[in-house]
Amino acid sequence: PLDHVINHIHVSIEGVHNKYNAAAALLAVDSIGINPDEELLHSFIPAFGRMEEIKLTNQQGEEKRAVILLSKNPTGFNQNIKLLTEKNGVGSILLVLNNRIPDGRDVSWIWDVDFGPVVDHSSIIVSGDRVWDLALRIKYKVSSIKYKAVAPKNKTPIQQYNNITIEEDLKKAIATGLKKTNSKSTLYILPTYSAMLEVRKILLGRKLL
Repeated sequence: PLDHVINHIHVSIEGVHNKYNAAAALLAVDSIGINPDEELLHSFIPAFGRMEEIKLTNQQGEEKRAVILLSKNPTGFNQNIKLLTEKNGVGSILLVLNNRIPDGRDVSWIWDVDFGPVVDHSSIIVSGDRVWDLALRIKYKVSSIKYKAVAPKNKTPIQQYNNITIEEDLKKAIATGLKKTNSKSTLYILPTYSAMLEVRKILLGRKLL
């Protein structure tokens, strides 16, 4: 049974959703008579935006660490947010929303994402082609849980909730996130698909692996 496999499987990649993917793969190869090698799961290195880790060194010689968590639909976004709430050493969180052809033009799905667990994090940055749609979504989440009846009339909730930075330029958004993340913590980037390609190009200088 899948739940039994989940409880006993050990993989190098974090998140219960990734455990389910690994378990499904093991059960699939087992069903066709191939003996699954779980050691391969232990040594698996995440790539191409699926918990991909990128290490950078700034001009001061400090090593900074960024992890990309592809978030292209409500289910994936919610699982990645859940993962962040369970981790230590989370520096800044960068959310990037695009609506290009690989992402889908309609971004109304962001209203099905529960941003509640992360809106009170010390440093959140939003960016992407539809940065203002994402900022509005987070504003309403902040308003509903923090400022239902106490927001001053001259300020909107997102303006006074000063841990949230809105940056239209993705390169500047990444730079801001890295600047706010020290060497002992990690910048976590949650982008949609086309945004993930842009993030990788900025961080690695290339579009593909």
